[in-house]
Amino acid sequence: MNMFWETKARLHTMQKQEAEALKAYDKAVNANPNYFSSYLGRGSVKLSMKDYPGAERDLMTSQKFLNTPVSNYLLGGVSLQQGNREKAVQYFQVAAAAGGEVGQAAQQ
Repeated sequence: MNMFWETKARLHTMQKQEAEALKAYDKAVNANPNYFSSYLGRGSVKLSMKDYPGAERDLMTSQKFLNTPVSNYLLGGVSLQQGNREKAVQYFQVAAAAGGEVGQAAQQ
């Protein structure tokens, strides 16, 4: 059932329906609280909604399950918004080391 809610959340996110995406991610997290991707997605939505403490909490939880370049990149963005440039640089460096699109974005 987790994948259903996560897919629904992604569709809402693509349609810029952040409140609906957040509700679907909440259901995905409740369906499987040990799966990194639901926390990662919800953290990303919270970041776009400017809920920086909530985004940080979800992204850190995501990293406990699986530390990804995307979570580091997003945490870098959260840290910048919270005025912690030094911490942001650390996150961006980890993301950049992974290469690929996320790594390139982190280098900018």
